[in-house]
Amino acid sequence: MKALLDTQHSLGDLYNTIKHGKGDVSFFGVRYAYLEKGQAISLDTIVSFVLQLLRKNPHFDKNERDFGRKLVEKIDRLYSEAKISAKNRNLITQILYMISECWINNFQGYGYGIRFKWSRQKNFADLYTKNQYEAELGVSPTWQADNYKPDLPQRWLLREVRVRLPSQMTG
Repeated sequence: MKALLDTQHSLGDLYNTIKHGKGDVSFFGVRYAYLEKGQAISLDTIVSFVLQLLRKNPHFDKNERDFGRKLVEKIDRLYSEAKISAKNRNLITQILYMISECWINNFQGYGYGIRFKWSRQKNFADLYTKNQYEAELGVSPTWQADNYKPDLPQRWLLREVRVRLPSQMTG
């Protein structure tokens, strides 16, 4: 499936590839997205690829932000579908799935696992670099950056700024 991801160069390309995918689990409890034409790819591989795209280009235009939000929603839905599917599988698959979940939640969950990184970085489409923030609102952010990702530039959540005119001030 690496060849499939190698053809993706943007969040929009990736979204269009997986938008009709269905989340499921393999016999061994691995979460997959089953795509059109019978292709299957690990959900963790998709997430890892998204994070790789973010490191390559953390500066998004409005179109990429929209695709990013859709992509986050779709990936989360695929994980949910895989979880539901695991509950309807045979006992061996359920046990392997639970072992996998235990491993991810207890041993990879402290900053090392891809799902932990995803949970901390999936708001990427709502984060703006300082230049983007200034262009969007016309003011610089005056607080510490909202992201905590050492491999990405500092970014801020876009917050609504209300400017009060002197005539509106009381007291």
